Amino acid sequence: TPFAKYSGMGVAVPMAQKTSARYVHNFQWFAGPKVKPDVICKMDADAGLIKAAKSLGWFPEASMANRWPHNATHERWHVTLKSVVRACNLQAGMPEIAWDLALPYAATALAIRQPAPILPSEKDGDGNVLKEFESKLGLTCWECHHDGAPFEGPNKLFGSLCFYHTKTGHPMFGQNKPGIFLGWRLDSGLRYRNVLRIGDYEKFRSGDFSF
Repeated sequence: TPFAKYSGMGVAVPMAQKTSARYVHNFQWFAGPKVKPDVICKMDADAGLIKAAKSLGWFPEASMANRWPHNATHERWHVTLKSVVRACNLQAGMPEIAWDLALPYAATALAIRQPAPILPSEKDGDGNVLKEFESKLGLTCWECHHDGAPFEGPNKLFGSLCFYHTKTGHPMFGQNKPGIFLGWRLDSGLRYRNVLRIGDYEKFRSGDFSF
């Protein structure tokens, strides 16, 4: 779950296998094609994470194993994310086997709703926001992370019934099929390019949760 401290923007990526190569891929996908070399990357004491950060030229700042405190900001975000995932799966009626489908949705939904954080270093001694950081006021995490650009995807609930266009059906019948709204696809650099994540309603009913 990469997380940007400045903007508060976080994403969640379900992983079947935790490998250094996969960590590198996720880091690059989060940061985009122009990976800056002066990044401090806070993380768990996972050798694979440390190796991945170093391979990108980042400075890994790992938590001490079995020691407190850890990265409190990231951990607080994790707790919030899990609560949103639980709510999504409950209201959508998702079975336990498909719990992970709500992860990307929940992270993006938080980003487009929550206000961008004002960090302690962005305030003066009286708690007032410093002038150079006043531009963050009123921005969501998404907007702050994307230089003020708004999120332009449809605002739908996870698990909503929808219809999507397909070319796999019989040409003499309608080309729209019922689907389940699963969220928005984000590309490298967390770019939303008007592509949605839709599950096929009939496949889901049969227990096939691939899409």
